[in-house]
Amino acid sequence: MVDETDVTMSETHVTKGCFGCGTENAAGLGLRPRKDGGWVRADFTPRPHHRGMSRVVHGGIVATALDEILTCAASVELGALAATVALEVEFLAPMPLRGQYEVRARYTGPADRLHGAEGEVADAAGKVLARARGRFVALTADRVKKFVDKVS
Repeated sequence: MVDETDVTMSETHVTKGCFGCGTENAAGLGLRPRKDGGWVRADFTPRPHHRGMSRVVHGGIVATALDEILTCAASVELGALAATVALEVEFLAPMPLRGQYEVRARYTGPADRLHGAEGEVADAAGKVLARARGRFVALTADRVKKFVDKVS
């Protein structure tokens, strides 16, 4: 897990209502992305309503945590908000509801007009439970406004 006293780390951003990093979304994941060198990291402690089959975290929740951190890694590198265009997740092992996990990602570079990032979720022992790769588009202020206006 992440050592909160590590001086190389700094919080990136949170959004009040976001399901991934929202500070005011009681049903959300509660991620607090932090920059750590070339990586963005966040701790994730699943709650009972994140349950899937049996006593494991639902795969969609795992994918959402990865999407949040990959998008954050791309956004930090680009210095602008990024939006997911494609996300590929590989589930390697079940994630039990108990415990704390680290979700981490890094920017992998430009690819045509898109940008790449990759990441993973690991348990406290360092075992990687899921991996992801994604492609992202940078959002200019105009694109953000158009997106928000379409949703409003």
